[in-house]
Amino acid sequence: MPLSRGVAERAAADAQYTEYVRAASPQWRRTAYLMCGDWHQSDDIVQRVLTELYRNWPRARRADNLNALVRTMLLRRLIDDRRRGSARVLLTDLLPERPAPTAADATERLDLVAALRQIAPRQRAVLVLRFFQDLTVEETGAGAGLRARHRQEPDRQRAGDPAPPARPRPR
Repeated sequence: MPLSRGVAERAAADAQYTEYVRAASPQWRRTAYLMCGDWHQSDDIVQRVLTELYRNWPRARRADNLNALVRTMLLRRLIDDRRRGSARVLLTDLLPERPAPTAADATERLDLVAALRQIAPRQRAVLVLRFFQDLTVEETGAGAGLRARHRQEPDRQRAGDPAPPARPRPR
């Protein structure tokens, strides 16, 4: 008995969703971790994003930039957690036992994660999107929900160029 057209289309959409998620979810998990600084919370955020993405898959898969849409969803779920207060977890110095790092830069990675935890969530998200995801300033600003006038080009300060002249204040 042949499947109805609607059932076949849904099966094809489910297969497309599954393929996309399998390919991209490890990067989403790392991105969420860098944004929030906690693996458990990042897993929760990614799970909620996956659920929301599946519910809206017929519309989402037609997006111009699906990866940008998912990054925006990750950031919004993180901000929702912070607003609700559900992200308040007691962090301690003790880490669970894990295999010894093999890379020489493990200390630098720990220092980076500790520094990211000290930054406000939206600023942390901007740093992760800009430098970990390697997005342009415009993509980062759009993904973080910043208006164009709040976006700055950080490369200018890194290159040692002088800052642009301050605008005169209206009197």
